[in-house]
Amino acid sequence: MRSAWVLSTVTTVFLALSSSSLCSAHSTDDGWSALRKNKEADAIAQFRSALAQNPRDVRAALGLSYAYGMLQNSKDSWNAFRTALTSAPDGAPYLYASILTDRFTSQVYDPSSGILELLGDAIKRPDSLGILQAMALEQMGMIAERRGRIDEARSLYRRIGAVRTWRLAGPFDNTSASGFDRSFPPEYQDSATATFNGASGAIVRWNEPKVFRNDGWIDMARYFPTNRGVFYGITYTFAPKRMRAQLRLGTSGAFKLFLNDSVVNESIDEHNNDVDTYVAEVWLESGWNRILVKCCNSELTSCNFFLRITDAAGIPVPDLQFSTSSFPANKGKAEAVRIDNPYTAWFRRAIERDPNALENYLLLAECHLRNDQAIDAELVLRNALERAPDCIPVLTLLLEAYQRGGKTDEYATTMERIALLRPDLPLPLGYKFQTALAADRLEEAAQTLDGLSRIIPGTVSFYDNALSLARRRNRIADMNELYVRAFEDHPENVNYAAMNATMALQTSQRHAAAIAIIQRHLSFAYTEQGLLILANLQRDAGRLDEWEGTFKKLFDLSPAAPGYHVVMSDVYSARKQYDQALAHIKQALAISPGASVLWARAGALDRTLYDSAGAFMSFTQALECDPANFDAREALRDVTGAASPFSIMPSANIDSIIASSPMAAEAPDAAAVYLFDDLRRVVYDGSRAEVLRETVIKILTTEGIDAFKEYRLPFSGDGSLIIEKAIVRKADGREIPADHNSGLLVFKGLVPGDYLIIRTRSRESRSGRLAKYFWDSYDFNAFYPVLLSRYSILVPVGTSFKWQTDNWSSDPRITPTPFGTLYTWTNRNEPAIEYEEGMPDYGSIGKQLQVSSVDSWRDLISWYYDIARTKTRSSYEIASLMKDLLPKDASEADVIKAVYQYITSEIRYSSVPFRQSGIVPQKARDVLVTRIGDCKDVATLCIAMLAERNIEAYHVLLRTNTSPLFRTPLPSIPFDHCIVAIMSKKGLMYMDLTADNIPVGSLPFGDVDGLALMIKPGEAEPFRLGKSDFPANNIQVTTAMNLLDDGSAHFTQTFTHTGARTQLYRSAWKGKSRREQEKQIVEMLAQDYPDVSLEAFDIRNLDSLTQNLTYTLTYLAPTYVTEAGDFLFFRVPWFGEFHPDGALSYEKREYPYEFSNYQDTVAERITIRLPKGYTPSGLKPVNSFIHDAAEYDVRNDLRGSDLVLNRRTVFKRNYVMPEEYTSYKTFYNQCVKNDRRHMLLVPRGTTVRPPSRP
Repeated sequence: MRSAWVLSTVTTVFLALSSSSLCSAHSTDDGWSALRKNKEADAIAQFRSALAQNPRDVRAALGLSYAYGMLQNSKDSWNAFRTALTSAPDGAPYLYASILTDRFTSQVYDPSSGILELLGDAIKRPDSLGILQAMALEQMGMIAERRGRIDEARSLYRRIGAVRTWRLAGPFDNTSASGFDRSFPPEYQDSATATFNGASGAIVRWNEPKVFRNDGWIDMARYFPTNRGVFYGITYTFAPKRMRAQLRLGTSGAFKLFLNDSVVNESIDEHNNDVDTYVAEVWLESGWNRILVKCCNSELTSCNFFLRITDAAGIPVPDLQFSTSSFPANKGKAEAVRIDNPYTAWFRRAIERDPNALENYLLLAECHLRNDQAIDAELVLRNALERAPDCIPVLTLLLEAYQRGGKTDEYATTMERIALLRPDLPLPLGYKFQTALAADRLEEAAQTLDGLSRIIPGTVSFYDNALSLARRRNRIADMNELYVRAFEDHPENVNYAAMNATMALQTSQRHAAAIAIIQRHLSFAYTEQGLLILANLQRDAGRLDEWEGTFKKLFDLSPAAPGYHVVMSDVYSARKQYDQALAHIKQALAISPGASVLWARAGALDRTLYDSAGAFMSFTQALECDPANFDAREALRDVTGAASPFSIMPSANIDSIIASSPMAAEAPDAAAVYLFDDLRRVVYDGSRAEVLRETVIKILTTEGIDAFKEYRLPFSGDGSLIIEKAIVRKADGREIPADHNSGLLVFKGLVPGDYLIIRTRSRESRSGRLAKYFWDSYDFNAFYPVLLSRYSILVPVGTSFKWQTDNWSSDPRITPTPFGTLYTWTNRNEPAIEYEEGMPDYGSIGKQLQVSSVDSWRDLISWYYDIARTKTRSSYEIASLMKDLLPKDASEADVIKAVYQYITSEIRYSSVPFRQSGIVPQKARDVLVTRIGDCKDVATLCIAMLAERNIEAYHVLLRTNTSPLFRTPLPSIPFDHCIVAIMSKKGLMYMDLTADNIPVGSLPFGDVDGLALMIKPGEAEPFRLGKSDFPANNIQVTTAMNLLDDGSAHFTQTFTHTGARTQLYRSAWKGKSRREQEKQIVEMLAQDYPDVSLEAFDIRNLDSLTQNLTYTLTYLAPTYVTEAGDFLFFRVPWFGEFHPDGALSYEKREYPYEFSNYQDTVAERITIRLPKGYTPSGLKPVNSFIHDAAEYDVRNDLRGSDLVLNRRTVFKRNYVMPEEYTSYKTFYNQCVKNDRRHMLLVPRGTTVRPPSRP
């Protein structure tokens, strides 16, 4: 009986539990169904019901957390999530996913949140790989810091086991992320005393830090003057025996991790991530092992790394010794095995088991987002949207993925989608508020804020929005009230604390009240920012002892902070306590010895303390750290008593020049005259140079006033420009300063006889690999007379450079000086360049000097290849696009055509300074995502897209609209455009991705003949993109013309254009309606034929990119024929008719004649049906003229009542030299005369004799 009763009882209990679980499961499923439909109230009710029935229902707790997240209820969201964590058989994956989310971080410092207990449990009972334990220790350390318990924080951080013994070196050049694949000396040699050439030519030495961040992260911003570049950290670890161990790394930036000269882990992507993100299991050899971390940053706001060496369970390996001394690299094989993140793998498996469980997609996306893996998160969330297309929790995480991935358009579109789905939620309301505020729609913003006040009252988000609106409305009282309330609700918020302290100072003038406010804040949040505000208040109140004590706390909280020493130094300097000021600068230098600005500060303080030797050493170090520190260079001269190098360069007495200037009568043809133009360049080190320029101009006429009233200063922009003097000097000696802004001078009150005196100083330097080079050009003549022009360049002894004079010949005067070698070119009494219609640009005819220290064009090709090629890396977005754009078996020609059409139609051209660099292209992926870019950006995208189909392509730098007479310059950067060279199977071809509607294989007219530099390894020189490299730009015209009895003419014309000419018509007509096309054609015809009537038209190949485009027109031209008695006159309708040209009006030319040439060969055939009874008179069968630059041939043939005219013109080049001007003028005018001759028709049998000439 007893056994039966027990069995019955167990069965009853089991059935009861099963029933409860089933009810809970139904409620959970219903809750997730409601959440997918964004019915968070229903979802919350269902999830609560499920949890009431089964408090350990993990899915219900997770759903409840995300439902509260929709309402931005972080507290309840976290509490629900905590239930899931504590209920799950293994809570580690959930905690890993959540640890950096808003629901966690917003509650982490709340003692009632239970987070401390969860973290403590993760430390006591670590996960199998120890990753979560390390993160828990890090979070516990942060909590202890926030509470001001610094020793406790340090103890917790040290338990993680970060390596804290390092030598650091950097920065090395990483322009455009080009440093990742370059090997700098620390990779292949190690000596603690070695020096290196760093970025921009700085001298780099090893730095062995003695202080570190408390949390163990090696932060480059603490030890170097910049966090952009390539940095190295090296340490040696002694293993007592050969052992298997794990090197666990977290970084901000791309990295390579070396063990004994082998790369054991790497990532080219620049991400911010956490401890143990990258894990490699390796062999540590017995004895000393060399560990080198290469950290690369080109675009992130921080650059750091965190390394620990553990066993497989994540426990730091005991008994390892560390040293910064150099030891021979161990030659053992690392046999590295990279270990994937176990938690992302866990959620992937969960999704495979149950693809409909939405929570696993959300959690996996959070795992990716915490390590900046935006595209991985996006792909996971896109899969989730296939199952829940409108689910706002999914869309909200997708917003973060888009934001991290820089997809601003997708972000905005997704936010608008959320707003349409649920406009009443806090997220879309906040977006609506910010949008209204940005558009200055203040009433709409105020109404939206009212809505926010009802659903998220008292939150930081609400207060920040309310303050933004009050600030925009300039309602000071409202702002003050809001700040008071905000600080009462959120005393942990440092911004609210700072504003309340400021208000206390303004109202009571009592520092004590302000100090008390900040101290209250610090009791809630012990932060660097709060301590710094407190220190400033104490300083202003004169409480110097307390100020020093607060800085001691700052250094406890942030030991490796050279900036705080600088702040203290400034205060001591202001109090004339220079010894203490210098002591703090030296402490800053002990942390960051490569900071030029710190050495310069030390030098200035040394001088104040009359320590000339110390100042000399400090300024010398400042220059080693930054050769572009011109202030330090000047200070060094002051310390040593050295003269300025400009003192030994040629100069002039401006007053004497003005006194001897010509009167207007002495230069009757000149509107103004350059009395003096002098440029003096002092080259210190590569591109680092100072330039003095003095210009004196005399205004002779009102035309001269108009020409020079606004004057753009000649400046390359590679540095800083200082305007030392810019004045109008009147005849009586008065001087009127010019207005100036951004290199533009405006001279006021000008009258003939005034003088313009301009003196500028510029400090020039370049960065990266170009820092070691200089180049320059100077003009020795102008369109006004130049009485004296001079160019001087002083270079260090042994500096080699090339020079080239264009359109004149002049050797420099070379003078050895104590400062180096001085080269001077001088030109006197240069007449004005007289303008001629059609003359080439100044660069082709002006008297110029070029100088360049660049060894060869190969150096520039290699430089640009390195910085541009990194941007052509593919991405998921590019690969996906190419997959959708074309089938895998598409031909090479189809791929090239499709890429061109996609980019020219979908990517908008834009070139603005704040978006684009002048030299470095954007990433191909970013160009695709933002759908905007300049020439080098779209070229980069093209190269990346073609690479997806294994089509090789390269950047080509181009100088557009280049005169064929332009001489190839010395190695420099004279280019203004970028196109693409494609190594197709059919041969080399070029594409300009900024020019749409161009046939593939052709280029716009402005590109042809351009000076080009292909950015491809092995290329050596620039070249011309000759016309012969491209399909001909030809025109073929066939005209059937019927002369009617009423004097009108009926035309049927067929035009075929080839090559780049097709762009003219595709751009005009493509995408237009037939009515719009007709209107444009009629307008075109009406220019020649008034009252024309278009009867029909047909356009072929308009929407394709073939090499030819044909259109046929049928129209009637009234009053085309002129009657004179029985005679009829009309003009032959040649398409390419020669017109009189003002450039050919001169008796002779001083300069070559250049003309636009948008056609190579024009072939026309006109068939004229003559009126009955008429025949042409005076018609020569052949008119043919030939010149070296062009050919012209017209042949006439009368076939019954039809007159057939054939005309062919060939343009062989687009310039004529002065010595062939007369012959070309004769040729051209013959063509004009023949083309403009009227056709005379006479009745058959009529004899027309020309009048006899006396």
